[in-house]
Amino acid sequence: MPHRPARAALLFLSSVTPLLTATATAETGVEPIFAAARSYTAYVRTRIEVPYIEDEQQSQIGAAFLVDRERGWLLTNGHVTGRSPGTVQVAFIDGRVRAARPIYIDPYLDIAVLEVADRSGLPATAATMDCGSIPGVGHPVGAFGHPEDLRFTGTRGIISGFTARFGEDRLQTDAPINPGNSGGPLISLENGKVVGINTDQLAPEKVQNANFAVLARQACRILELLRAGKDPTPPNLGVTFFAENDEPTLTVARLAAGTAGSGLQRYDRIVAVNDVTLDWTTEGALLDRLRGATPGTTLQVERDGKQISLRPPLQPALAPLKRSGLYVAGALLSVSTLRNFDFNDMQTALMVHFVEEGSPADAAGLQIYDHLVAVNGRKIGSLEELAAALDGVPDDQLTTLELLRLVDREDRFLESVLARIVVDEVEAVGFGKPTAP
Repeated sequence: MPHRPARAALLFLSSVTPLLTATATAETGVEPIFAAARSYTAYVRTRIEVPYIEDEQQSQIGAAFLVDRERGWLLTNGHVTGRSPGTVQVAFIDGRVRAARPIYIDPYLDIAVLEVADRSGLPATAATMDCGSIPGVGHPVGAFGHPEDLRFTGTRGIISGFTARFGEDRLQTDAPINPGNSGGPLISLENGKVVGINTDQLAPEKVQNANFAVLARQACRILELLRAGKDPTPPNLGVTFFAENDEPTLTVARLAAGTAGSGLQRYDRIVAVNDVTLDWTTEGALLDRLRGATPGTTLQVERDGKQISLRPPLQPALAPLKRSGLYVAGALLSVSTLRNFDFNDMQTALMVHFVEEGSPADAAGLQIYDHLVAVNGRKIGSLEELAAALDGVPDDQLTTLELLRLVDREDRFLESVLARIVVDEVEAVGFGKPTAP
């Protein structure tokens, strides 16, 4: 996974001069592009105390950039804001610190949209997004951000490729992207438009100059729907797809329990939405097309050599801002995030996302990815049922938790575990409306 930069012969002078002039012009054009980025890019600091599974208990830095001055919206990575409740502060080049809050965090792409309430003194101009075609290999780009806390720093390189190998569509670039660059703009050095959101890198000790950015084109769709007052959350089709030669495909590999109503079957290959062929064959391209889809949207599928149309129910995936959990004696429990393992037949949907070091839950041996089955012999399938089971339990009485532990995530081998714990604290944790006893 990526690691959530004078010729001696007078005879040739006349032919060389145009090349030198063109190069000088290109170099001159780069400086104002980085000057603009210096204005619209912000420094971000986030602090999370009780993290969901995607995050850590920590303070961290990153970057963001202004995309809508009137609304006070900034674009960044989901791993910069975190996908857990916390505090977020942003500062532009003037150094003024502003409180910010996430108004959207995508459950699929590493994208978040921040809003600052205090919009006085914001940069005069927001970044311009390139919402069109994907830049080709060799296109000159610059990354802007705060690598290793070196604030408001620009680096440059080219687009090296395009891949979906790491779970979502990414631009690959050799422009250096280091910790602190995440969430900042990847900018075309030809036209000054933002073509990507800097995200991560492959470990430099393994591969040099392999850095990645989320597509600006996909972020544009999210911003478009938000401005229209619509939910950009992509649908959950309840399927996973095969990969070939490490690259994902749109051939269905597995259906989650309870999704038979979608009409999709194993080995179906999705090729179009509403009779319009997908731009490329990745899950990201499919979900991007399905954002904001209306009832009656059709999928064109190749099955047994024939093309058929399906109208699956399009329920939005659970977005981080709508997720809630219960912090029980130092362990955070919320809905399971495992896509490739089905616990439904075991009547459990709650997973341990975090265990506080030194807490009663830690002492009882709870581990992240444990799935809760029962409390004091009472089956638990939801946060509401967990809250009810803990309601009224004396804080000096041992509570028995029955858990399923994923010993090997690849082989999906499970073992049953009993943990006895004194529940001295139950607290609701979440952006959304939580459930508490």
